[in-house]
Amino acid sequence: MDMYLPAVPFMPNALGTTASTIQLTLTTYLVMIGAGQLLFGPLSDRLGRRPVLLGGGLAYVVASMGLALTSSAEVFLGLRIL
Repeated sequence: MDMYLPAVPFMPNALGTTASTIQLTLTTYLVMIGAGQLLFGPLSDRLGRRPVLLGGGLAYVVASMGLALTSSAEVFLGLRIL
């Protein structure tokens, strides 16, 4: 989050979108962090910590690479949800 916030003023031009769409990515990110804890906490109790942690790490790497390469606001928002 600390690295993301300074870039927010420049992102609408880079992605060809509005400032409100970029603000939506922040809101969505925070909501998904809360929802992820509710979903993946019980899942890690059932499956174990290691598989859930490895799956989350893999999803993070894929989403981060996609975020770095995208130039579309819609794809950017979708990857922030992931």
